[in-house]
Amino acid sequence: MKTLVLVRHAKSSWDHAGLRDFERPLSERGLHDAPIMASYLKGLNIIPDAIISSPAVRAYSTAEIMAQTLHGSTHALLSIDDIYEAHSQELLGFIKKTSDYQHVLMLVGHNPSITNLANTLTHQFIDNIPTCGVLTIDFDVDGWQQVDARAGIIKGFEYPKNIRQQ
Repeated sequence: MKTLVLVRHAKSSWDHAGLRDFERPLSERGLHDAPIMASYLKGLNIIPDAIISSPAVRAYSTAEIMAQTLHGSTHALLSIDDIYEAHSQELLGFIKKTSDYQHVLMLVGHNPSITNLANTLTHQFIDNIPTCGVLTIDFDVDGWQQVDARAGIIKGFEYPKNIRQQ
């Protein structure tokens, strides 16, 4: 059994007009939501063995906050440059390269690729994974190389707005 946790980066700030898209930081709301969503996962005992992230500031900051909340450090975090503009099939390629010693993998990236990947990997349609949304998919496989289209089962889908209302 392998578990994939897809995370769309937390809410980014648009306060700095001169920044490139890649450089946009998290907003106050994003800084608030990322640890909440990581705590939600921790409460479900979903602790990633590895976290791979886009290097874009908003995504990597989200991944750092989640790693700190889930592990107390960033030792499990890896940034992969090509995730920033990757399409869902390219993201699937990164997943398939994961060591089989890793049973729970977290991927932190951007829309529309994260939502498209969720729709590729499962039979359920997700219209949109909101900022800092967390989607957990289980695969009945022994290795990440075996993960393929429509092979996953959604085990959980949550996002900050729902958590804040609970």
